[in-house]
Formats: sequence, structure tokens, C-alpha cells
Amino acid sequence: MSRKNIKNQASQNFYMLHKALFINEKYKKLSDSAKVTYAILNDRVSLSIKNNWVDDENAIYFIYTNQNLEDILNLSKPKFVKIKKELVSAYLLQQKRLGLN
Repeated sequence: MSRKNIKNQASQNFYMLHKALFINEKYKKLSDSAKVTYAILNDRVSLSIKNNWVDDENAIYFIYTNQNLEDILNLSKPKFVKIKKELVSAYLLQQKRLGLN
């Protein structure tokens, strides 16, 4: 990463970590890895809106393979499965299997 200056700052992209993940009692106990994973997943929502990916109940959905997320996060499959279970238990993620994988 280069040093911050006015020219390069405007072109940088960031994942947003919601404050609620740190101050809401419901989410405080989530691991840092689960919070970062949520931020990465949440970032995909804008693409879903752009592509009108909504279901019959107008809920926004996004498509991310487990392998893609494991690669982005540099995690093993067992560690990633544990993180997903954390997010599901906290009602921050609902999954639907598509295809064979």
C-alpha cells in the first residue's frame, strides 16, 4: 500500500465494519474473523442491488462460493465452516445451496 495522499485516497475501496458488531450485546461475542467475513459478505449487497438479485419476498441475496470466500480470507475449510456457523447462529447469514457445491 502506498502512503495516503489526496489523489490516491479517493480511489481506494474499503470493507465497512458496522458498529453494531462491536457494541450490540447480540454480536459482541462474535469472533473478529466472523465480523470481517460479515463485512466482506455485506459488501456484495451493492452488486446484488445493481443486478436486482431479490427473491420472492424482496429479500436481497448474493452469490459467493465457499471456495471464493476461503481464498479471500485465506482460511481453511474447517475454519471457514466454523465462521459461517457463527454468522448463522447470530442471524446475520442465511444460506441456500445452489447446484452440487
